Formats: sequence, C-alpha cells, structure tokens
Amino acid sequence: MGELGHDHIDLLKVSVEGSEYEILGDVLAKSIPVGILCVEFAQPAPTPPILETVKRLETPGFELLSLRLEPSTWKMMLCSSPSVGV
Repeated sequence: MGELGHDHIDLLKVSVEGSEYEILGDVLAKSIPVGILCVEFAQPAPTPPILETVKRLETPGFELLSLRLEPSTWKMMLCSSPSVGV
C-alpha cells in the first residue's frame, strides 16, 4: 500500500478457502484501515472461531452489517467505524 501511496483500503473482499483467519489477523495486527470488509469463511467452518473473529474485529471499530449462513458457506460484511478515517 505504501509503495503506491495508499493509506487505506475502501473495500476488502476475503474469499481465500481457509486462509481468512491469517489474513484478518494480519489486518488487525497491522491496524490496516479498511472501510468495508467482506469475508467468506471456508466450509466446514465451526461457529465458535467465526464468532471469536467477529468479536476481534468489533474491538477496533468494525460493525457487523450482514451475516449469512448457507449450507456451503458463511458470508459476512462488516463496516469500520468513522474513527478509522476512511
């Protein structure tokens, strides 16, 4: 991002077949400012780790806007708070 002069991400869509926890952990650890975050969790995905991830994302200001569970996938959309500056 810095190499291209960007200071935030407007929309981050994550559909990475099992690497979503690693990517989201990196976004949180590096405090990467993201306006809208859409995540698809690979199936089968147990409920507790997904709910824990949502709680971890809410701490820095993400708000859960949409959560959809289908037989084949969990999909959720979160939006960051205005304090992120996006």
